[in-house]
Amino acid sequence: MTTTDDYSWLREVSDRQVLAIDALVAGGTHQEAAAAAGVHRVTVSNWARRHPGFMAEVNRRRGELRAQRDFANWMKLLSNWMRRRQSREATCPECNSCTRM
Repeated sequence: MTTTDDYSWLREVSDRQVLAIDALVAGGTHQEAAAAAGVHRVTVSNWARRHPGFMAEVNRRRGELRAQRDFANWMKLLSNWMRRRQSREATCPECNSCTRM
């Protein structure tokens, strides 16, 4: 009888897989990831389709990048909004264009 521990290796990634994941997350192709990891392109393709730990790590890392990018975009929007608001508050209430206060 097999236990869940017999399949724990499916959740783990090897050093070569980490190198491939780094390349993929940076936007590389399977061919570029394979070159970085020192394996054949088909090996990386198989990992990407069949290895749960590899797939999970790629998805986790891509999710982190998306979250960082979304946060950076949100901060840029907030900064632009604050600048516009400050410039509106600095204008003269009589003519709404000069900076006399």
